[in-house]
Amino acid sequence: GKDRQPAGPPRSGPSVMSSLSYDCVEPGCATPLHWPKRRLDRQVRVTFGVDWTWSGAFSVDTVGTVAVRVAYTGREGHTLWRLVGAEVQLKGATFWIRFTDVSLDLTPYRIENCTREVILVCQKELEDRMYKTREHWEKSYGWQVLDPGTTLLYTWEEPLLAHRLLVMVKDSKARRDFSLDKISEKTWKTDIECRDQRNNRTYFLTIQVAVYADGCTRVMRLTEVDPKGTASGGAEVEEPLSPKSGRRHKPKPSSVLPTRKRKGKERMRDAHALYKNERQRLCQQSQVYLIRKIGISVVNELPQEMSYILFTQLHLEMISNHTDYFYELKIQELQVDNQLYGAYLPVVLSRPTGHDDNCVIHMSVTQALQSSTGVDRFRYLSVLMHELNVCMDEEYVNQWLSFLNLYTRRDVEMTSAVDVRRERTGFLHQWKEDVLPPEPSNDFRYIYIDSFLLNPIKLNFSFIPAVAPDERAPLRQLVGAIGVGIATIDNAPIKFNSLYIESLYVTRRDFSDRVSRHYQQQGLRQIYKVLGSFDAIGNPVSLVSNLGTGVKDFFYEPAQGLVKSPKEFGRGVAKGSSSLVKHSVTGLFSTVSKVSGTVSKGVAMLSLDEDYLLEREEGSRHQPRHVGEGVMLGFR
Repeated sequence: GKDRQPAGPPRSGPSVMSSLSYDCVEPGCATPLHWPKRRLDRQVRVTFGVDWTWSGAFSVDTVGTVAVRVAYTGREGHTLWRLVGAEVQLKGATFWIRFTDVSLDLTPYRIENCTREVILVCQKELEDRMYKTREHWEKSYGWQVLDPGTTLLYTWEEPLLAHRLLVMVKDSKARRDFSLDKISEKTWKTDIECRDQRNNRTYFLTIQVAVYADGCTRVMRLTEVDPKGTASGGAEVEEPLSPKSGRRHKPKPSSVLPTRKRKGKERMRDAHALYKNERQRLCQQSQVYLIRKIGISVVNELPQEMSYILFTQLHLEMISNHTDYFYELKIQELQVDNQLYGAYLPVVLSRPTGHDDNCVIHMSVTQALQSSTGVDRFRYLSVLMHELNVCMDEEYVNQWLSFLNLYTRRDVEMTSAVDVRRERTGFLHQWKEDVLPPEPSNDFRYIYIDSFLLNPIKLNFSFIPAVAPDERAPLRQLVGAIGVGIATIDNAPIKFNSLYIESLYVTRRDFSDRVSRHYQQQGLRQIYKVLGSFDAIGNPVSLVSNLGTGVKDFFYEPAQGLVKSPKEFGRGVAKGSSSLVKHSVTGLFSTVSKVSGTVSKGVAMLSLDEDYLLEREEGSRHQPRHVGEGVMLGFR
């Protein structure tokens, strides 16, 4: 079909409008973009000049690539459309927006009209403001026309609105909205009456709407369905929204001929093919792998063993048929041990006590066998990880930072040199010299996931600083550059919310960036819990958590017992009261103990005796092995 993306007149660089202000960017140049008010939404629109309209708004906070549309009205009154690609990348603390021309093979959507009717399309949420009457559809900005046998390169007028496309047949009341982001195949039964010239019968026009992926482009193809059968193979039929129009279409040369009556041999051949397909569908290949234990030792260059990772009861199942691959991984236990000599916390990663019923990690993946060109399709992807305890000391973190070469003395020297140069040359010159744009994304391998789910994650984090810290250690250098100190953290609850996305169609790089950004944002929101778990201030987060648990059990347990019987109500009262007293005493005494320990540590610092302070700190970290030893340590 014909391509409906005209070239348009020559133009200068795009103008970028952010909320209430706009900036002009010349071709091949860059300019800083700021918001005049913090309360405004971080949204951007783009245009090419006076005769061009502003595009729809897109969010700067969403990393990825989005295509917007600008319109140009010529002297003859014809409207020309142009697609502009905006790639949002995050480098450091700066969002970069790169504007490029959208080539034919990188168009986000393509609509093909293979019917004999004139089709009108518009974004659904714009229909109320753009579409007034059927007589003025040509003057509406949101509606675009597809003549029979033509193709339209399409993108959303407003990318931030719902991605639903409203499709209408010209000069009729037949209209239906579809999703272009979800790969599907449906049959749309309209209210338009047509006549078959072969048998002089009338029938309602039925349009097959197929959405599939073609590389980077999602394609919607509209085709007519034979009145005696469905071309979609029994797809879902949607009834029309409007009543029958009562209008008869003039007969047109049909591109889809009615099906002829099949002979006996053809029917037997079709039945045999159907039986063969069903047999292939039912025949599955299943492979199950059961591994009792897998141990991994991590050794540094000294050589010295740093960690030992143990996986217990691995269950891997793979099922395949002629349409899908199904993978399921279950890990019953996961533990990471600190193998460094003299470690205060020997177990780094483990499950809390009382949570041994379920597996610690459960991952399920369903991948479609037949994928489009350049697209890997997954019908379902889910990852579940249960609650874990994370306990680390300062020496263990320093060893891992050195092992991974994440922070070395060379990095410290380079950081110091940059700080000195910034003071000498000024901030503006430093911005022009050191801040470089990220490389453009060349990843054109897309993935499509029908349903993607990351379940919530809870981590109980504990950290103990070194007894005799070395200020030249990697962790000390890192937190010193930030301007914060290191303190003891006791069982800080860190929770990451779930992430659920339907019809996800992105590149592999954008997919990983979206997942990592989700956890980064969730982690920043949990900083207050880490700060509130410092022993120096008495760990108020633990106090509030214990009191909340006790009060909840005090009311919840009797209510649960009252539903069953009076006897269970009495047990619930006893159980709730016991939980309230236990958690209140535990939280209160723990807070008082930590505050008093902080005060005593400050008083001990007045002695100015380093050997005494070192011996005292090591003794405080010694855990009693029985009741008698605990009483003795308490009297010291």
